[in-house]
Amino acid sequence: MNLKNRNNYIHFLALAFMITLASCSTTTNKSGAVEAVEDVKEEALEAKQQLKKEYTETIKALDQKITSLEGELNGATDDAKAELLVTLDKLKNQRKQKAEGVSEISEATLESWDDIKEESEEILITYQAKIDSLTLEAEELIN
Repeated sequence: MNLKNRNNYIHFLALAFMITLASCSTTTNKSGAVEAVEDVKEEALEAKQQLKKEYTETIKALDQKITSLEGELNGATDDAKAELLVTLDKLKNQRKQKAEGVSEISEATLESWDDIKEESEEILITYQAKIDSLTLEAEELIN
């Protein structure tokens, strides 16, 4: 092998090595990016499940309050019954809205998740305050 061919061969090997090295580096960066996207998706899914769980727990508690108040109707005076029925209707409406919230959370995509999460957290706080207020109102009617 003459000197010129040998230098060309060395340049070719160096170029091949650099291309191989560059492709390995690109693969690592791509897999790192894919991993980061997967982490974001996983965090969003966990947050979605947690919010859905909070909504579901609130619905269960609301169902118990509604059942309890319906049981109190039998011993209530006519005036108290009328007010209790109004309060029960409001509580049932709150429950319906919570159920719709669970449905909306379940159907949320990754793209729409941030907006829905923020709205749902605010709604959860607002509804909980309304439910607590209605529950206190109903307890005052009973006592």
